[in-house]
Amino acid sequence: MNRLWIAIGTSLLGGGLAGAVVGALVTSYRNRTQPIAFLHEFFPDYKPLEPTFDGESFTQLTFTNIGNTDYSEFIFGLTLDDVGLVIKTLPPDRHHQISTFPETAFSKAGRTVDFTLTPFNRKDTYTIQLLLRFHPEFGSNNIHFSTAHPVLFVPMKADSKLKLSWSAQIGRMHGGRRTYRPHDKYS
Repeated sequence: MNRLWIAIGTSLLGGGLAGAVVGALVTSYRNRTQPIAFLHEFFPDYKPLEPTFDGESFTQLTFTNIGNTDYSEFIFGLTLDDVGLVIKTLPPDRHHQISTFPETAFSKAGRTVDFTLTPFNRKDTYTIQLLLRFHPEFGSNNIHFSTAHPVLFVPMKADSKLKLSWSAQIGRMHGGRRTYRPHDKYS
């Protein structure tokens, strides 16, 4: 009879301990600093029909929320080493919006511009296209990101953008079910 009680007590203690460990791991994963992936594509050979300023180059920034937090409004800023001009913003669809501050960012070159992505849910992707003045000593105009949100901007590989677009298309073909899950959460 004693062995039976020892076996029952051991299994309850071991099962409770395993549940506590799993619960602590899940909580720590959910409370981590949320990653926002960005892809910076630089096209130095771009030649516009009507140049805005000397030595300009075309840059495209793509932002994807790869964390587990949805933002009803995500505000962040870009600071450039030299002047740049926002030429186009590409939200994913008509229910998503990108607004700029100052509003003159589309018509006037400057060093700083703030963006508001509304909403910025998990797996949402927004694209911003800029004209930047080319720096021969740097090789490009450096871009610095800032935000008040507790996030970490992580670089995304170019092939990851392709994987995310394929997964969205495959998901639409299969009734909206998610059919692709990347193995590396930061790529």
